[in-house]
Amino acid sequence: MTILRDEAERRDAFRLQAEWCDKLGSPFTALLCRTLADRLDDTSGFGHRALTWPLETLRGDLVALRCCGALHYHVRSHPQSELAKLYPPRPTPDRDTLWQAVRATIAADDKNLTRFIETPPQTNEVSRAGILLGGLSLVAARWSLPLSLIELGASAGLNLNFDRYFYDLGKGRSWGDAHSGVRIRSEWRGNAPPLDAPLKIAARLGNDQTPLSASRRDDRRRLLAYIWPDQADRLKRLDAALDVAAEHAVEVVKEDAGKFLASCMARKAHDGVARVVFHTIVLQYASPETRAAIKRTLASAGERATESAPLARFSMEHEKPDRAATIRLTLWPGGEERVIGECDSHGAWAQWA
Repeated sequence: MTILRDEAERRDAFRLQAEWCDKLGSPFTALLCRTLADRLDDTSGFGHRALTWPLETLRGDLVALRCCGALHYHVRSHPQSELAKLYPPRPTPDRDTLWQAVRATIAADDKNLTRFIETPPQTNEVSRAGILLGGLSLVAARWSLPLSLIELGASAGLNLNFDRYFYDLGKGRSWGDAHSGVRIRSEWRGNAPPLDAPLKIAARLGNDQTPLSASRRDDRRRLLAYIWPDQADRLKRLDAALDVAAEHAVEVVKEDAGKFLASCMARKAHDGVARVVFHTIVLQYASPETRAAIKRTLASAGERATESAPLARFSMEHEKPDRAATIRLTLWPGGEERVIGECDSHGAWAQWA
């Protein structure tokens, strides 16, 4: 009975993800998640891995998104396959037709699909830069100093290029390069951050456990595979951001976030520069030990911060299930942490406090 109950919980994870896909405007991915929840079995390596995933990490590891990403990656790699013929922008198939194509795909490409889901999702959602812009604007307004950016979980480093994009923030507000191929629409509500402070970037650096490169075709395909296939605007935006990243390469170090940050903070801070550590929808993938190490390192570095060499932490993270992401900002010296708003997980809107 315990085994059956455990399997039901794993299948429910697909159904929960389907609900989120419905809310976030991806009916095709919702259909795929529900199809996998009902039909996936353990006769393949892919199905066995998904249906035996450790329950304690099931939600944080986003197994349903991994499986959908694996299938989308296959479709992008095999555009003439039977499964590809059912993917957007073609009309949405019925569940039986979709499952038959999915089952045939698993049988034909089981090893590669299984390998794909062993690594965490890397959405590198570019529209989150619309939320990052708000936090960095507050830091720039506070100190009027150039910013040294340090991103945790940077993937391909796309959001480290945030100032090379154009933003439509609603109510006639806009910011950025009007000629940029990356167009971000993020509806800012409430007490929105000021946009008049000059944002000058002194340095950009990130880390990731498995960094990807915009210059490698397979890495680009993997990132695009995690965008839901019926969301054409997101796919177009990511493709454009990858082009920007290929032209303006940003260093992303392959290292655990806790160790990476400790190394960054061990370096002498420069007077006249504000260091900003930021992360967007990353902590759910980090171990408790890594999260604790990040907190300790920042507290220690914050004690050494000065008005001429300040430190800030900006975060956009899901802190409660089934809720919008929480936006936090901490400034040192002082170390006051404030909740400055909440936002859609893809950055489509922000409610500023």
